[in-house]
Amino acid sequence: MEPKERMLNAVDDAEMAFWAKIAEAFPEITTGDLPPDVVIPLRIQNENAVCCWLGGNSDFFPSFRDNYDKEHFCEECGEKMVPAGVKLCVDCCRESNNREMGVD
Repeated sequence: MEPKERMLNAVDDAEMAFWAKIAEAFPEITTGDLPPDVVIPLRIQNENAVCCWLGGNSDFFPSFRDNYDKEHFCEECGEKMVPAGVKLCVDCCRESNNREMGVD
C-alpha cells in the first residue's frame, strides 16, 4: 500500500474512532448528521496534521514534508491556501456542491 493510501486509511480509522467515542458519550443522540462546511475543513485539518506529523517524524516519508512546506492555492478562486493534493478551498467546494445540487 502506498504511503498516501496508508495515511488516508489511518485518518479514516481515526475519525471513525473519534465519532464512536463522541456517540458513546451522548447515547441520546440517534443520528450522525454534520454539515459539509464542518466535515470538509475537519477532514482537511486531520489530513494536514497527520502529514505534518509524518513529515516531521520520519525519514521514510520525506514527500509529506516536501508537500506541506509548499504553498498551494485553491484552483477555483486562486486566493485561499489548501493542503497539497486538495483542489478547492472550503468556500469554493461548498459553492460547487450547491451548484451541483441546484441550491442558490
